[in-house]
Amino acid sequence: MDITVSEALMIGKLKEGKLVAGETGLNNVIKSVSVIEVPSATSWYRGGELQLSALYSIGNDDEKLRQLLLDLSKHNCAGLVVCHFGVWLKKISYSNIELANDLGFPIITLPKHIAYIDIIMPLVDRILERKNRMLEYSLKVHDEMTKAVIDGMNLADLVELLSNLIKKPVLMIDPYDEYFMCENIKTFADDKIVCKIHDWIINNITNITKNKYGIFSDYESTDLSNTLINPIIVGESLYGFFVIFNSSDLGELDHIAIDHAKTAVTLASIKKIRMKEIRQRIESEFFDDLLNMTFKDTATISKRAKNFGLDITSITCVIVVEIDNTLLLDRSFTEEKWMELNSVAHNKIKKELFKENYNNIVISHGDKIVILLCKDDSKQGLIKRITTFSESIIKTVHSILKSDVIIGVGNEFDTIMGISNSFQNGLKACEIGRKIDNQSSIHFYKNIQLFDRLDEFIRNTDMELWINRKLDKLNESDVKNNTELVKTFRCLIENAQDTLKVSELLFVHKNTVLNRKRKIIEIMELNPFDNMYRIQFEIAFLLKKMSDTERL
Repeated sequence: MDITVSEALMIGKLKEGKLVAGETGLNNVIKSVSVIEVPSATSWYRGGELQLSALYSIGNDDEKLRQLLLDLSKHNCAGLVVCHFGVWLKKISYSNIELANDLGFPIITLPKHIAYIDIIMPLVDRILERKNRMLEYSLKVHDEMTKAVIDGMNLADLVELLSNLIKKPVLMIDPYDEYFMCENIKTFADDKIVCKIHDWIINNITNITKNKYGIFSDYESTDLSNTLINPIIVGESLYGFFVIFNSSDLGELDHIAIDHAKTAVTLASIKKIRMKEIRQRIESEFFDDLLNMTFKDTATISKRAKNFGLDITSITCVIVVEIDNTLLLDRSFTEEKWMELNSVAHNKIKKELFKENYNNIVISHGDKIVILLCKDDSKQGLIKRITTFSESIIKTVHSILKSDVIIGVGNEFDTIMGISNSFQNGLKACEIGRKIDNQSSIHFYKNIQLFDRLDEFIRNTDMELWINRKLDKLNESDVKNNTELVKTFRCLIENAQDTLKVSELLFVHKNTVLNRKRKIIEIMELNPFDNMYRIQFEIAFLLKKMSDTERL
C-alpha cells in the first residue's frame, strides 16, 4: 500500500512545497525516495522514486532540465522535488512547465531553508509504516485462510470469508462449472447474470488467464461493468475464477486477501479433487461389479449403492452408448484433442440424462457410456422416452465430435439382479448395430434378438464358403470378364432392386444396371429376384455383413 505524490505533499516539510507542474500525476505511486545530482545517471533509476535534487549541475540550462524531465518520466519516477529553489535553479521556464504537464510528471519546489533529510526521513518512515501494515495484514489473512483450510472449510465457506475481508460480493466458478456464492450475492447477481458471466469467461478465458489480477468484464450494462474476473492459477494449473462485483475501488490490501484466498481455494480444491478421484475409483469398482453381477444378493447391492447415495431399485434397463473414434485416424486430430472433446461430450450427455430424470445413473465405462435408466412417472412410453433422449445424444455427439453413435438398449428387468443381463444385451445390440448399420442408430435388443442367434450361427459356420457357393457362377464371370456382377447383385438385393438408386451407388447408368440384372439371371439360370430366391440371398448377404470382421 504505497503512498502517492498527493499524500506525500501532506507529510513533514514537504507540506511547504509548491506544486508548479504535472498536477495530473499526483496519483503517481512513491515506492522510495532518492537524491540525484548527476542527470545522466539513468541506469540507477528503478522506477517509483520521488527524486530530490538542487539541480546545481544543471543550473538554469533549460535544455538539460528538459532532458532530465524526459528521462525521469521515461523511467517511471514518481516526481521531482527541486530543493533550495532559487539558489542554483532560479526559475523553471514555461516550456518545461508545459512539458511536465503533458507528461503528467509532478514538479515540486521547496524553500532554500529545508534540508534533504527533512524530506527523506518522514517519507521513508511513512513508506515503511505502510509496508509493515501490509505485511501484518498479509500474515493475518494468511493465518485466517490457513486455519480455514485446516478446519475443513469448503469452497463456499472460503468464498464467504474472502467476501467479508474485502467487503465485496464474491462468486467462485470452479473448473467443473460449480458455483460458490457469498450470502449477499443475490443483490448483484441472479441466475441469469451468473450464466452471462460464465459464458463471458468461456469466450475470454485466454485474456483472463494472462493477467494475474484478472480483467474487468467489458459488459456495457451497469450490473456487470465493474465486475472483476480473477483467475485462480497456481503453477500451471487453473482451479477456477473469482468473480468480484462492484470492484472498481479494490485496494492493495484487498488484492493481498484475494491472493491468499487463491492459495486456500487451491488447497481446498486439491483436497476436493483427490476425494473425488478416490470416490470415482470406488464407484467405478462398484459399477464394474454391478454390471458383471459379482454380487450374491440384492441386499449387498442395495447396501453398497446406498453408500454412494444411489437408489438403484428404480432402474428399469441398461443402455450402452458407443462413440465412433475414427477421427483419431485423421492426422490433424490428436489423441489429446479427441480425449478433450470426448470428455466435453460425455459431460454434456450426463447433464442431458440428469435433466431427463435426476435419478438416472450415467457411467463412463472404458470407451463407452453406460446409462442405468430409472423408471419415469410420465405418460410417455418407455420406447418413445428412450428414442427421444437417444436422438438428443446423437445430435450432441455429432455437434462436438462429428462422430457416429451406436446406442444399444438392453431388455427391461424387474429386479436389480437383471442389470448385468440388460448390460450384456446393450453391448450385443451395439455390436450387431455396428455390423448391420455402421452409422448413427438406436437398437433395442428385444427387436434384434434374431440377429444374436444368427451371430451364433455365423461363429459356428464357414459363412464365406457357404455364400461363395451360392455365387460361384457370378464370381467366375467377374474374374473372366472383369465385370462387377456380384457387387451389382448384392447392391440390388440390399436396395429392394431400385435400379436408379443402385446406379447412383455404383456410379453407372441405369441401363447398365438393367443389363447386368439380365446377365445375372442368365448366368445363374434362375431368377434370384423372385421372392422365394430373393429372401435366401437377402439372408445370405446379411450373414456376410455380420461376419465381416473389418466392421468390428
